Amino acid sequence: MNEESLLFSALSPTVVSFPPEIVTKIRGEEDLKVLSDFVPRYETFRGVEGKKVADLTGLRGIEDLGDKLRVLAGTKWKEVLKFNPEVYCISDFSVGGSIQFEDACFGYNEFGKINNRVKVEAYLNGEKYKGKYRGGIVYSIFINKETRPLMYKVLEGDYLYLANKAREWFITSFPVFRDVTLIKEGNRAKLYVAYPSIREALLRGYLVGFSDADKYKLPVKDHKFRYVGTVPLLNFNPKDFANVTNLYLLFRKGEVTYYAFSHSPLVLEYNRGFSDVNDRTLFNNCILCGRCVDVCPHAEQRGSIAYSPLGFYVLSYYNQGEKVANCHMCSKCVSVCPAGLDIVGDLKKRAKSNNISQTVNLDLPAKKVIAITPISSGLVEYALKVIKLLGKEGLKVGLITLNVGLDDMIKGNFSGIANQIRDVDEVITLTPEEAYYLSELKKVKIIDVTFVYEYLKGKLKDKMKELRVHVPCFANYKFDNADTNCSFELLNMVNGEGYGKKVPKADVSLCPLASKRLGIRNLTDLLSVTLDYSAADKLIEDFNVYSNSFSKILEDVKWYEGVADDVKGYFELRMVESFVKGRSRDELLLFYLNKDKYADKVKNKNLFEKLVSYAKKELTT
Repeated sequence: MNEESLLFSALSPTVVSFPPEIVTKIRGEEDLKVLSDFVPRYETFRGVEGKKVADLTGLRGIEDLGDKLRVLAGTKWKEVLKFNPEVYCISDFSVGGSIQFEDACFGYNEFGKINNRVKVEAYLNGEKYKGKYRGGIVYSIFINKETRPLMYKVLEGDYLYLANKAREWFITSFPVFRDVTLIKEGNRAKLYVAYPSIREALLRGYLVGFSDADKYKLPVKDHKFRYVGTVPLLNFNPKDFANVTNLYLLFRKGEVTYYAFSHSPLVLEYNRGFSDVNDRTLFNNCILCGRCVDVCPHAEQRGSIAYSPLGFYVLSYYNQGEKVANCHMCSKCVSVCPAGLDIVGDLKKRAKSNNISQTVNLDLPAKKVIAITPISSGLVEYALKVIKLLGKEGLKVGLITLNVGLDDMIKGNFSGIANQIRDVDEVITLTPEEAYYLSELKKVKIIDVTFVYEYLKGKLKDKMKELRVHVPCFANYKFDNADTNCSFELLNMVNGEGYGKKVPKADVSLCPLASKRLGIRNLTDLLSVTLDYSAADKLIEDFNVYSNSFSKILEDVKWYEGVADDVKGYFELRMVESFVKGRSRDELLLFYLNKDKYADKVKNKNLFEKLVSYAKKELTT
């Protein structure tokens, strides 16, 4: 059974079906024309069992037609809101899902359920139809745009008081609001109403105590169990929902529709649709909302939502979570998860990343060091350019290799390098990914970890104003013209699973790994930093000439060997000190880091070793 089949067996946090035998991803309308007997799945949050599933979760897009919108079925309502639709539902629901499950939405009092107010393009038994929804697979939905100015008002207070107030309105009269929605969080509640401004005079009597409000949204909130149903108004008892943590009540003449998000199981008479049916959650408290799917680079890399954290939790139910766990732990998912799950912690327990080891060995310690890790082992030249830049600012920065494997680094296992950073006060990283991972060094010792952009952003600010900037997964910087798509360079390094189809389109990247892959400029390119390797070549040429000028003296002091070795060594050291004095840090750095290249170009190996040793001393003090 493949990963997508297992994923779509999850119908709610408490309900799984038999995994479908076939899952077909719908990328366009042509894909729907050839389907027969398929059950649609528009979102991960809820679904219907079927042997053959049409996956429309990625079928997204909005076309503005002037007075209306044409919305592809997998599009979430939160994406539609910016276009000012006449009706809108819970923001984490898909538009197609709202049609399938006949949601009550904003505008419920005036229009009723969503299906009464929109038209669709859909396929039923292989035939396309347009108009009111009557079954089959929805491809797109036509939604009117709001053309009249609406007023929004709110009354805050005790939940039971406000719920009974709204109930009483509809029992004793018919208030002509466009919408009446009660939002409960804990024991407090807000009663929202919306109406066209032209109706102000008709509604004034209901609005005593209300204040002006902004347009209200209906996001999915933290919960373990969710329930939806429609209660006849006369049977509606607000006390039935008193213990619900997060609740939406939508009122209209004769009925109340509820969306209850609870931390404990409830017994409600009018549950329908995708309501939970038992008291045990199946996916480690994942509520299947799909927010992580929308931000997950791993899912994008693989072209499958099964490789998202949501997929990981569903597959873990089948003891197959390790199949989809090998990501780079960027934690984007954590930042959007309404359930507050420790997603990265859970993934780390099951992930088996490529444990790439160091390929370079650098040892120029200082209080401030640029750290080369398995991630940046191919960026030594970039590091030298950064050191040159920082040196111009009066900062003396060292350069060291951290002896930690990639897998340990991602999982925060740094106890083995405690001695390496014993005398280091600050680690400067070349990539935002390393800054994120190495922040865990603070568990080993008190230390600052800084992404190099923090040092350079003052110089770069004006240069980046007109450029499209690639902001990678681990960077949290805002630019007017940013591209936040993943380059997949680190992901592929971690899991060897290749590259996704989306390619960032930018002029410069904050991450030099991405710059290399995309063939665009990095930060040092913008600042026109170059390395003059000929300076190191010239240093060796000068040293050979210099040492040759002392050849007779060097020959003469040989008689001290075995008699007073320290005299000979002292003379040689003074020679090297005199030669190095006045040499630039850039020259010495380029020489030191390429010392193996120059070893055969100096005849006196003893003097060469002293030159290497003294150059290191100059660079680290």
